Formats: sequence, C-alpha cells, structure tokens
Amino acid sequence: MEKIDERLHARLDEFLRAQAGEDVVGDPGAFVLDVRIRYEGDPAAILAAGVMRASVYPQTVYGEIRVSDLPAIVEIPNVIRVTRPLEMRDFLDESVPDAKVPAVWTGSPGFTGAGVVVGIIDSGIDITHNCFRRPNDGATRIEAIWDQTVNVGPNPSNFSYGTEYTESDINDALNADDDLPSNTFKHIDSSGHGTHVAGIAAGDGSQSGNCHLEDHYRGVAFDADIIVVKRGSQSSAIPDAVQYVFDLAGSRPAVVNMSFGGQGSGHDGTDDDEIAIDALLNPNTGIPQGRVAVASAGNEADDGQHAHKTLAAQSTEEMRFTILPGDRFTFDGFVWYGTSQPPGQSNPGDGSQADISLTLHAPDGSTASVTSTGTETTTLSGMRVRLAGRRNDGRPDRHRIRVFIEPAIGSTLMAGEWRVELEETGNGTAGGEATEVDFWIDPWHQWRGRDTISASGSRTLSFKVGENVTGTGNCRISYTGSGRLSVSLTTPDPDSTPTVTANAGAVTHDAGDDHKVEFNCQTNAPSNGNHRIEFSIAAKGAGKTVDKGDWTVTLTETAGHSVDFTAVFPEDRPHTTVEDDDGNSETVENTPRFIEADRDPGRTVGSPGTGNSVITVGAYETGTDNLAGFSSRGPTIDGRQKPELSAPGVAITAPKTRVKDACCVSDCCETFYTNKQGTSMSAPHVAGVVALMLERNGALTFEQARTALMDTADAVAGANSDHWGNGKLNAENAVGHALVSAGGGGGGGGGSIALSDENDPVFLPGRATWPLQVPTTERIDALTRILASSTSGSAVAMLVSTHFDEVKAIIDNSKRAAVAWHRMHGPELMRIALSWQGNRRPIIPEAINGNPVRNGIERLLSAVRPGATPELRAAMVRYAPVLLALPGSTQSEIEALLGVTDGR
Repeated sequence: MEKIDERLHARLDEFLRAQAGEDVVGDPGAFVLDVRIRYEGDPAAILAAGVMRASVYPQTVYGEIRVSDLPAIVEIPNVIRVTRPLEMRDFLDESVPDAKVPAVWTGSPGFTGAGVVVGIIDSGIDITHNCFRRPNDGATRIEAIWDQTVNVGPNPSNFSYGTEYTESDINDALNADDDLPSNTFKHIDSSGHGTHVAGIAAGDGSQSGNCHLEDHYRGVAFDADIIVVKRGSQSSAIPDAVQYVFDLAGSRPAVVNMSFGGQGSGHDGTDDDEIAIDALLNPNTGIPQGRVAVASAGNEADDGQHAHKTLAAQSTEEMRFTILPGDRFTFDGFVWYGTSQPPGQSNPGDGSQADISLTLHAPDGSTASVTSTGTETTTLSGMRVRLAGRRNDGRPDRHRIRVFIEPAIGSTLMAGEWRVELEETGNGTAGGEATEVDFWIDPWHQWRGRDTISASGSRTLSFKVGENVTGTGNCRISYTGSGRLSVSLTTPDPDSTPTVTANAGAVTHDAGDDHKVEFNCQTNAPSNGNHRIEFSIAAKGAGKTVDKGDWTVTLTETAGHSVDFTAVFPEDRPHTTVEDDDGNSETVENTPRFIEADRDPGRTVGSPGTGNSVITVGAYETGTDNLAGFSSRGPTIDGRQKPELSAPGVAITAPKTRVKDACCVSDCCETFYTNKQGTSMSAPHVAGVVALMLERNGALTFEQARTALMDTADAVAGANSDHWGNGKLNAENAVGHALVSAGGGGGGGGGSIALSDENDPVFLPGRATWPLQVPTTERIDALTRILASSTSGSAVAMLVSTHFDEVKAIIDNSKRAAVAWHRMHGPELMRIALSWQGNRRPIIPEAINGNPVRNGIERLLSAVRPGATPELRAAMVRYAPVLLALPGSTQSEIEALLGVTDGR
C-alpha cells in the first residue's frame, strides 16, 4: 500500500497476518494509531470510515484510527497518503535590550503587549512562578492552559482530548497551596522549556533573583495575556493548538510561539502541519487580521544530521553516517530528491524525473535495498530495518526514500560507519540532467519499544534520566486485547512505588522520600478503546532534581492473557566524548551523524519552520555579530529564505520551572531563573515583539508583520541571508513600522499606512523607531547624512537641512498650511522618515488610510507657497518632482528622475 507511512506498515502487517490465520498476540486490528490523512476534495468519506477524534483542516484530516480500518481508508479515492505525526523536539537580561525592546516600552506612548494574546505551544508552564502572577494580589496572568497530555478534566470546546484549565482553575490551584501536580490540577512543566520560553515572550520579571531586583528579567511583552498549550502526541496537536489560541483570543490580536520542530518533512512547506497552519493564517477566504505565528529555525546546523549530494543521471553516490556505541534509540532518515523549484514550476530538466534506488550497508557488511517505489522490511543482525520508497510524496515532483532502523528492546543499534548507496536510474541517458539529493537524519528523542508479555508473566523495562532533570514528561504504555497490566516504578536508589492496577485511574504515589509519581491507568479508554498506562516523575521540593540513572518499570499481566504492548519514554540521549583527527576531544549528544566530508549545515530548518505562513527565527549571540553555530540554516528546498531574521538565543536567562515553596529569600538566589540556549529562546523574542506590534496595530496580518520585521532588521556585514535571514531583530524599528501594510515596505512596493482615525496622536520626539534618547534635531542631522550618500538623497537632504525651520514656522502660523499638514498625517510621515536608515524600504509610504501621500504633498506645497521666501519657492519648483516621487519609492528608484530634473 503505497499511500501509507512506513511506520504504519508494521501494525498493518500484523493485522493482515492475523486475517490470514497466523498466530499473533492479542488483537492487532484493534490497536489505535494517531494519523494524518492527506486528501483532496471532500473529506466526508474519510470521516465516515472510522476516524475518531477527528480534526479537519483543508487537505488534512487528523485523528485516530483502528488498524483494522486502515485498508479501507487507503482505498478511498481522494485519500493521497496516511502518515504518523512527525517526531518533534524542543529547541533550546541582556538579550532584550540587545533587541532594542526597552525603547518600545518607554516611548510616548509605550507598548508592552497590553490587550494582545501571546500563545505558548510548548512543554507547559510553571503557574507558581511570580513572572506569571500579578504582583498586587498573586493571581495568575495565565488566561487558560490546554494540557493535551492529560485527560482528567473537561476538554476545550471543539476538541475531544486533553484537559482545559481556566483562569479560575489556575487561581484555585494557587490558592490551595497543594503540591503540584495535585489531585485536581494535573498540569506541570517537567522540563522547564515552556516556562523559559513563556518568560522570554511575556514574563513580567516581578520575581527577583540571580543578584538582581524585580523587573530585571522582564520578558518582551510583559503586559500581554498568556494562553498556554502543553503539546501532546496527538497527530493534530500542533494545528489544534494554534486554532485553540486563536479561538480563545476572540477579537483580540494574537501571536503563537512554536519553539520546536522536526526534520522528517520535505523542507518545502508541504508537510501536513504546515499546510494546516497555512489554512489558519492564509485561508482562501482572505488573510485574517491580528493573527501571527512564530517558529524556531532549529538547532541542527552543526549536528551533522544533513548531507547533500548532486547525483548525475545514471550515476552512483554514497552518503555515510556513524552510529556511536550504546545507541538504543530508533534511527529515522529521509532521502528526498527531485525538483528544487517551487510547487507547480518544475520541468523535466530540473531533476523532477529522477529515479533513485537505495542500498543500505551496515558496518558488518550486511545490506538491504529498495527501489524508488518499493518497500523492504528485513532484519540485519537483530535490528529491524524498513526501507520505503515513494514517488510524488506531497507534490508530484518530489520523491522520498525512508530509512528506518529499530533495535530490539534491551538492545542497541550496531555501532560504526553505515553507508547509503544511491543509484540514479532515470533522467534519460548518461549525461542527462542531474538531481539534488538531500538526506536528513531525524534522531528520535523518545525511546520507543514493543514487546510481548505472556499470560500472568512480568516484564521489566528501563529508561535513563540525565542530570539536572526536575521532572520527566509523560511515559506511555499502550496495549489492546483481554490482558491487563499492572505497573510499579523503581528509582536508581532503589526505592519503589506500590503496584498500580490496570484500571486504577489517576493516582499519586511516592517513590522514596524524594520523588512523586503521577500514574494514570485506564482500560478501554473512552477516546479509542485502548488500554493505557501513563506516568510522570517529579522531584519533591523546590530546586530538587530527579535521581540520575536507570529507572525500572515492572509490568505484570494479571488477567491470564498475553499482551502485546508499545512503550514510549521521554529519555534523554546520553552524551559521548569523541575525538577528531587532530586529537581534539568534544562531548556531543549520542546521535547518528554524517561523516565530516558529507555534512551540510544548509537546509536544516525544520518543520513547522519551513511553512509558508510562519515567521522563522535563527539565533545569534547577544552583543555580537556572531550567529550561533547551532542555528539551523536555510534556504528551504523550494528556494524560500528561511529564517526570516535572527534574535538573541545564546545563554538567555529566563524563568525556571518548579519554583514553588523555594525558601531562598536573597536577591542572589538562583532558584528562580536559569540559562538556556537555542532557537527556542530566539523565537519568543520575536513573538514578544510581534505582540508589541499588534498592540500598536491589531489589524496586522502575518505577512505585514513579517515584512515589517524583515525590513527593519539590523543588517550584519557580510552575513549570508540563508543563515541570518535579513539580520538581527530590531524591536524599536519593527514596532515603529507596524503600520506598513503588505502592499509595500519591502522596497519598491510602496505600501499604505492604516491609521486608526484622523486625530491619531503625533509621536515625533519619541515613538519606537529610533533610540528615544536622541533629540529630533540630531535625528534630522543623521537623516541628512544618510541621504547625502546619493544623488537623489542629496537633493532631499538639501531641502531638509536648508528649509526645515522655515516650513515648520509656516505650518505653525498658517491655518491653511497646518490643516494640509495634518490631513496628510504629516507628523506620522515625519516620524517614519526620521527612522529611515538607508535600507531598501521606501522613505515614506505610498498611501495613508487609502489616500495617496502624493496628493497630500501637492496640497501642502500649495498651502506653504504663499508664505515662503523666494529661496524656498525656487527650491520647491526645482525639487517638486523629487518630493512627489518619494511616496512608495526607494532611494534608487528616483535616481533616474532626479538626473532629468536637475540637469546632472
């Protein structure tokens, strides 16, 4: 079945074997799987075919299906493909000033995010941290939390999974003064990633710490309303989370931050999640105002997990990767080839006709092969290997081969150098068109395993907890059939929890004196009929961590029937010391990597960051022009610039999770804040700035926000735009130009300003577009210096420097001139012009409130002329064509005109 993901094949094979009368464990057809179903046309037949908990988006249905329903769904004519969700992982004081945010806060007026929703889709949030509580009464600033990982309370409206905690629920949990999670409030941010991200975007800094008083570690949009979604494993978790934030925001403008990503997509904006997010931000019915999404670029640039080759027609190339000893995680790799043109622009000469077969060579010499449309499942030295080729995957001119290697439970992958041999067999004769081949390794950061427990038997599993872990994410065990599993957990000490029965529900037990374990055990779960065991571990006490080492899970079958189960543990990969050819050693995460000669840091931006409708952010080191070595690079496969810009992402200090009942009273206490780095940290800087922009102009679309951010970013000398985007985040300029519409702002496109009314206040000395401590006269001097660098600019500079005071005096004393000045929104135009720094955007916009600025200039010239000196009149005659050409034009676009008008 070519339409289905290779990860679904194993379950489907078991079901088909049972149908054929083979002896298999349990009822494989009853097993429920999260899937994404890509379709065209009407999804009604798909929804009628047994999809449970469905979320429907244009082109994609997300939901759960029983394995037994998979063959029928695949046969539906308008189903294009059925896949499992992508494997996602989180991307990990001076940074806020470095991005020029404080000037926005202190402007006249200032912007702090008030009335704007900041949505954080992440690992959750620590509700007890003072940065997310109101200083006057301790009440929460968090409007709502949707925890997609727990099912103990009411679902949000329009969604059938997870638990929603309202502002009232959160305040009740804070006032109850119970240890969290409690019997009534199960939400917790175990990893601290979401708390840190939320603090950067919207924390108010009211908690002192790290030898600083309150308000020092203040987030970007510290007055914004906060909505949090703890991302679950459901297939629709990401687009549903975005939809939830936007729905709850109502009429308020909203920005969502997504500091996570995965490499399993086509890197061209055609992943199911990316298309679903596009449908929310750029639907066919028109682009909604006040809705923006920001994503991190990823941290894979220096991970050695991308290789690139140009494969000539009818030739062979190799890509080699290394697996280190002790790797017990699943290997997942994706070979993509075909056109690199945007969708709909391919042709037979750009590689889209390529046809590639693949042979995998293990370190011991064993091999497995697959064609471009074939599927091969085999065992190599005890490892399950599945190779699956698929042409026209997601679009008709892009093709993929997936490489999947899974160790047996209790075993590891074969260490050493693996080779992938690629043979091109299409594109006509030898010497025909070459094709570009990209191979991404998407290392799993959750340990997954499958095994069988005999009737009344037991099975122990172990997983590792690393250093400085305050709590684990959810561990999940799923099974079907008549068997029942009880569970107990043992620490490395060892201390053990009591045994929890198969249908115990949500219970909490201590594991020794230092740990609390939350169990949730259900049989015949209402959502899908599966049986499940979930548990998470938390250290007891502020500042405490979970014991490092091997934790043991004991499963016992209690109903007298064998059980086939799947386990998922959020285990951190170990770190390994490696040595290069020069004898230099380095400690690296134990993940598969391509050999040095085959590595390529480009095209490493992951999904959803490669989406068409999200603003994607790279990371740089605060106070420098150094791009972080880990910051994923672009472009996308279809040639789009990603990231759009970069923001601070190295050694960022922000709120720490699990701070309840911290006994430290010194301002130098380090309990409340911690340092993290990654594009996970740079993205919320931009999300926070977008919130400030939306406070100024809540009608911004995502495209307008993106244009303003890109056009006002500070350029970095010699920087590659595929690495940096347009440069470094400049909050001051971005917020100052939040009124520039999608019709322009990008150089040569003109643009229109939308002011709220004819009496919009004048912000000449302040506003967030220029360092606010610089007086207006100095701004004028700076503007004239920039303008004087070109012919056209010299003309404008002469007018400004010679006649500014005279024109200002006429406007101040002539009612006719003053009316003309204010009707053309002169103060706003002056503010915009004073912030212009010689970049590629127009000096002033083409229109304001739909009224051409050129017409306003003509009226102003007519009103000023009666009171002007002869010198000013002469200058107005000579340079009127230049002034009238300014609206919507860049400096270079009026050079030709000037050459005619002044005879030079």
